[in-house]
Amino acid sequence: MSTNYTVDIKVKEEYHMKDVEINDLQEEVDKIVEDARKEVEDLTEEKFNKRFPDGDFEDMGNLLDELEEEIKDTITFDVENDESDEETYIEDVEYEDIDKLIEVIETLNADDYIHDKLVAYTEAQSNIDSVDDLETAIEECEDMFFYPDMTMEELAEQMVDEGLFGEVSDSLVRYIDFESLASELEYDYTETSRGIVRFNWWKN
Repeated sequence: MSTNYTVDIKVKEEYHMKDVEINDLQEEVDKIVEDARKEVEDLTEEKFNKRFPDGDFEDMGNLLDELEEEIKDTITFDVENDESDEETYIEDVEYEDIDKLIEVIETLNADDYIHDKLVAYTEAQSNIDSVDDLETAIEECEDMFFYPDMTMEELAEQMVDEGLFGEVSDSLVRYIDFESLASELEYDYTETSRGIVRFNWWKN
């Protein structure tokens, strides 16, 4: 499965660009700012005074700088996955987090295994609301036990096969109630759509 995250850029209600590739994100944001600056720079003095009645046409440079900061303050990003069954991870990320956002999405786009671990993590944790939370989640995923594409009963069977409950002869295995054993495992393990995860620090 190939994973690809894209970004929606929003500037108030006036501008909305959907499915921006991460490599183009900074360039698209710069273009929004540059277009706004050029629009003001092209105003005649008369039109300038009508649009900015409290502004100073002779001091346009400072006004453009203020305008740029105002635009950046209104830019937000939504991170989306191109798979229809995936939920958006984070919404309304502010402009100042753009560098972190790019780094995180590059990580997710580059590694499907990390992506699947993160999906499992979010299903078990459900507490990712910001880029910082997403960064923390990716770091914590590194130490999280992850058994991809497994159900709890399949994990129980694997544990018995590996002798984690002691040596069990083949003749006795068929008498084991794996459904009940799976229920016991739920104290330490969590089943998700992508597999089983374990992090005791969360369960305790």
